[in-house]
Amino acid sequence: MPAPTKVRSDELIAAGSAQLEEGGLPSLTMAAVAARLGVRAPSLYKHVRDRDGLVALVRSQAFSELSAVLLTVRESDPRQRIAGFADATRAFADQRPHTYDLIFRPLSDPASAGAVPHPATASTAAPLLSACAELAGDDDALNAARTVTSWLFGFISRARADGFALGGDLEAAYRYGRERVIDAITRPELR
Repeated sequence: MPAPTKVRSDELIAAGSAQLEEGGLPSLTMAAVAARLGVRAPSLYKHVRDRDGLVALVRSQAFSELSAVLLTVRESDPRQRIAGFADATRAFADQRPHTYDLIFRPLSDPASAGAVPHPATASTAAPLLSACAELAGDDDALNAARTVTSWLFGFISRARADGFALGGDLEAAYRYGRERVIDAITRPELR
Protein backbone atom coordinates (compact mmCIF):
# COMPACT_ATOMS: atom_id res chain seq x y z
CA MET A 1 0.00 0.00 0.00
CA PRO A 2 1.42 3.37 -0.87
CA ALA A 3 1.56 5.66 2.13
CA PRO A 4 0.24 9.18 1.84
CA THR A 5 2.57 11.89 2.96
CA LYS A 6 0.82 12.22 6.32
CA VAL A 7 -1.85 10.71 8.48
CA ARG A 8 -3.48 13.39 10.58
CA SER A 9 -4.14 12.72 14.26
CA ASP A 10 -7.88 13.28 13.86
CA GLU A 11 -7.95 10.70 11.04
CA LEU A 12 -6.05 8.22 13.20
CA ILE A 13 -8.47 8.69 16.11
CA ALA A 14 -11.53 8.44 13.84
CA ALA A 15 -10.21 5.24 12.26
CA GLY A 16 -9.38 3.80 15.67
CA SER A 17 -12.82 4.68 17.00
CA ALA A 18 -14.51 3.08 13.99
CA GLN A 19 -12.36 -0.04 14.35
CA LEU A 20 -13.20 -0.28 18.04
CA GLU A 21 -16.93 0.01 17.45
CA GLU A 22 -16.86 -2.47 14.59
CA GLY A 23 -14.85 -5.21 16.27
CA GLY A 24 -14.40 -4.42 19.95
CA LEU A 25 -11.20 -3.78 21.84
CA PRO A 26 -9.34 -6.90 20.61
CA SER A 27 -9.69 -5.62 17.04
CA LEU A 28 -8.15 -2.23 17.85
CA THR A 29 -4.66 -2.95 16.52
CA MET A 30 -2.10 -0.87 14.72
CA ALA A 31 -2.43 -3.08 11.63
CA ALA A 32 -6.23 -2.84 11.52
CA VAL A 33 -6.24 0.94 11.92
CA ALA A 34 -3.48 1.34 9.35
CA ALA A 35 -5.48 -0.76 6.89
CA ARG A 36 -8.50 1.48 7.46
CA LEU A 37 -6.34 4.48 6.64
CA GLY A 38 -4.75 2.84 3.62
CA VAL A 39 -1.24 3.00 5.06
CA ARG A 40 1.23 0.60 6.62
CA ALA A 41 1.32 0.25 10.40
CA PRO A 42 4.75 1.94 10.78
CA SER A 43 3.12 5.17 9.51
CA LEU A 44 1.14 5.32 12.75
CA TYR A 45 4.23 5.42 14.93
CA LYS A 46 4.58 9.12 14.18
CA HIS A 47 1.47 9.60 16.34
CA VAL A 48 1.57 6.79 18.89
CA ARG A 49 4.34 4.70 20.39
CA ASP A 50 2.42 1.42 20.33
CA ARG A 51 -1.02 -0.16 20.60
CA ASP A 52 -1.32 1.07 24.18
CA GLY A 53 -0.89 4.62 22.92
CA LEU A 54 -3.52 4.02 20.24
CA VAL A 55 -5.97 2.70 22.83
CA ALA A 56 -5.26 5.72 25.04
CA LEU A 57 -6.00 8.11 22.15
CA VAL A 58 -9.26 6.35 21.29
CA ARG A 59 -10.26 6.19 24.96
CA SER A 60 -9.60 9.90 25.43
CA GLN A 61 -11.78 10.60 22.38
CA ALA A 62 -14.49 8.36 23.85
CA PHE A 63 -14.49 10.42 27.05
CA SER A 64 -14.82 13.59 24.95
CA GLU A 65 -17.75 12.13 23.02
CA LEU A 66 -19.58 11.09 26.19
CA SER A 67 -18.89 14.53 27.70
CA ALA A 68 -20.42 16.19 24.64
CA VAL A 69 -23.52 14.01 24.98
CA LEU A 70 -23.88 14.89 28.67
CA LEU A 71 -23.54 18.60 27.93
CA THR A 72 -26.67 18.41 25.75
CA VAL A 73 -28.71 17.76 28.91
CA ARG A 74 -29.86 21.22 29.95
CA GLU A 75 -32.70 20.78 32.45
CA SER A 76 -32.57 23.40 35.19
CA ASP A 77 -33.96 21.09 37.87
CA PRO A 78 -31.07 18.93 39.20
CA ARG A 79 -33.30 15.84 39.56
CA GLN A 80 -34.32 16.09 35.91
CA ARG A 81 -30.73 16.81 34.92
CA ILE A 82 -29.45 13.66 36.65
CA ALA A 83 -32.25 11.63 35.05
CA GLY A 84 -31.24 13.15 31.71
CA PHE A 85 -27.58 12.25 32.29
CA ALA A 86 -28.59 8.67 33.07
CA ASP A 87 -30.81 8.44 29.99
CA ALA A 88 -28.14 9.98 27.74
CA THR A 89 -25.46 7.64 29.08
CA ARG A 90 -27.71 4.63 28.59
CA ALA A 91 -28.47 5.71 25.00
CA PHE A 92 -24.74 6.21 24.38
CA ALA A 93 -24.06 2.68 25.67
CA ASP A 94 -26.77 1.27 23.39
CA GLN A 95 -25.52 3.15 20.32
CA ARG A 96 -21.77 2.74 20.94
CA PRO A 97 -21.38 -0.37 23.12
CA HIS A 98 -17.66 -0.94 22.55
CA THR A 99 -16.86 2.73 23.08
CA TYR A 100 -18.88 2.68 26.32
CA ASP A 101 -17.01 -0.45 27.40
CA LEU A 102 -13.67 1.23 26.73
CA ILE A 103 -14.63 4.20 28.92
CA PHE A 104 -15.77 2.05 31.81
CA ARG A 105 -13.41 -0.90 31.52
CA PRO A 106 -11.37 -1.61 34.60
CA LEU A 107 -7.71 -0.77 34.41
CA SER A 108 -5.59 -3.19 36.41
CA ASP A 109 -2.82 -0.62 36.59
CA PRO A 110 -3.63 3.08 36.11
CA ALA A 111 -0.36 3.50 34.24
CA SER A 112 -1.26 0.66 31.87
CA ALA A 113 -2.60 0.72 28.34
CA GLY A 114 -5.51 3.01 27.73
CA ALA A 115 -5.13 5.00 30.92
CA VAL A 116 -6.70 8.41 30.46
CA PRO A 117 -5.29 11.46 32.17
CA HIS A 118 -7.34 12.62 35.13
CA PRO A 119 -8.71 15.73 33.34
CA ALA A 120 -10.61 13.56 30.84
CA THR A 121 -12.39 11.76 33.66
CA ALA A 122 -12.97 14.95 35.62
CA SER A 123 -14.45 16.87 32.68
CA THR A 124 -16.80 14.01 31.87
CA ALA A 125 -17.95 13.77 35.48
CA ALA A 126 -18.31 17.54 36.02
CA PRO A 127 -21.95 17.91 34.91
CA LEU A 128 -23.08 15.05 37.14
CA LEU A 129 -21.02 16.29 40.07
CA SER A 130 -22.58 19.73 39.75
CA ALA A 131 -26.13 18.36 39.77
CA CYS A 132 -25.29 16.05 42.68
CA ALA A 133 -23.92 18.98 44.67
CA GLU A 134 -27.26 20.74 44.24
CA LEU A 135 -29.17 17.73 45.57
CA ALA A 136 -26.80 16.15 48.07
CA GLY A 137 -24.71 19.15 49.09
CA ASP A 138 -21.09 19.94 48.32
CA ASP A 139 -19.71 17.58 50.95
CA ASP A 140 -21.61 14.59 49.56
CA ALA A 141 -21.52 15.41 45.83
CA LEU A 142 -18.76 12.94 44.98
CA ASN A 143 -20.38 10.12 46.95
CA ALA A 144 -23.72 10.90 45.31
CA ALA A 145 -22.20 10.93 41.81
CA ARG A 146 -20.49 7.60 42.50
CA THR A 147 -23.78 6.14 43.70
CA VAL A 148 -25.60 7.25 40.54
CA THR A 149 -22.79 6.05 38.29
CA SER A 150 -22.52 2.68 40.03
CA TRP A 151 -26.25 2.01 39.78
CA LEU A 152 -26.33 3.10 36.13
CA PHE A 153 -23.26 1.02 35.19
CA GLY A 154 -24.74 -2.00 36.93
CA PHE A 155 -28.11 -1.60 35.24
CA ILE A 156 -26.59 -1.12 31.79
CA SER A 157 -24.21 -4.06 32.27
CA ARG A 158 -26.93 -6.43 33.47
CA ALA A 159 -29.31 -5.41 30.69
CA ARG A 160 -26.65 -5.88 28.01
CA ALA A 161 -25.81 -9.32 29.40
CA ASP A 162 -29.49 -10.34 29.48
CA GLY A 163 -29.06 -10.54 33.24
CA PHE A 164 -32.64 -9.62 34.12
CA ALA A 165 -34.03 -13.12 33.66
CA LEU A 166 -37.11 -12.80 35.88
CA GLY A 167 -39.10 -10.96 33.23
CA GLY A 168 -41.12 -7.85 33.83
CA ASP A 169 -40.95 -4.47 32.17
CA LEU A 170 -37.28 -3.52 31.87
CA GLU A 171 -38.08 0.12 31.06
CA ALA A 172 -40.28 0.42 34.13
CA ALA A 173 -37.53 -1.15 36.23
CA TYR A 174 -35.00 1.32 34.82
CA ARG A 175 -37.23 4.34 35.56
CA TYR A 176 -37.99 2.99 39.04
CA GLY A 177 -34.30 2.51 39.85
CA ARG A 178 -33.30 5.87 38.40
CA GLU A 179 -35.88 7.71 40.51
CA ARG A 180 -35.07 5.77 43.69
CA VAL A 181 -31.36 6.49 43.32
CA ILE A 182 -32.07 10.18 42.77
CA ASP A 183 -34.33 10.13 45.86
CA ALA A 184 -31.59 8.45 47.86
CA ILE A 185 -28.97 11.12 47.13
CA THR A 186 -31.34 14.05 47.71
CA ARG A 187 -31.11 15.85 51.05
CA PRO A 188 -34.34 15.38 53.04
CA GLU A 189 -35.24 19.07 52.93
CA LEU A 190 -35.26 18.96 49.10
CA ARG A 191 -37.49 15.91 48.71
